[in-house]
Amino acid sequence: MTQEQSSELFGNVIAHRNNNVFAVALNIGGECDASVPRPVAREAFRIIPGDPVAIRQSSPPRLNRIVGFSPCLYYKRYWDENSG
Repeated sequence: MTQEQSSELFGNVIAHRNNNVFAVALNIGGECDASVPRPVAREAFRIIPGDPVAIRQSSPPRLNRIVGFSPCLYYKRYWDENSG
């Protein structure tokens, strides 16, 4: 495993802080703030709480960076079953 692979963490977005900064709950426990780079931001214009993200750790004073995301998709379906 390379060092870059080992520095990636995974979690879910908790909240949008400001501009391109999001609060993320990490799968290993704890929380962190992470920014979205511009190339990712173009694709990730609708990151919402609950979306799973991949984070590359940065050393201070830089914020961690969101390097991948998977938007949640919700489907509405009607169930037409006899309740009787």
